[in-house]
Amino acid sequence: MTDEGGDKASALRAKVEKKLNAAKERLRGLEETVVDKSRAAARATDEYVHENPWQSIGVAAGVGAALGVVIGVLLSRR
Repeated sequence: MTDEGGDKASALRAKVEKKLNAAKERLRGLEETVVDKSRAAARATDEYVHENPWQSIGVAAGVGAALGVVIGVLLSRR
């Protein structure tokens, strides 16, 4: 009787470990994909900034100004 319970527990443990290993493998693949896409986006951004420096500065200034306005409004409500 006790061997039967131990066998079931071992089988369940093996099944869980197999599923866990499969999930880890999928996550590794997903991580590689995300890293590759991030590197590609960083390269594209770097190229764009080098080709269009003044437009990039203008966009950065606009985003900074917009964030400043939003933060100013939020702080003035307190």
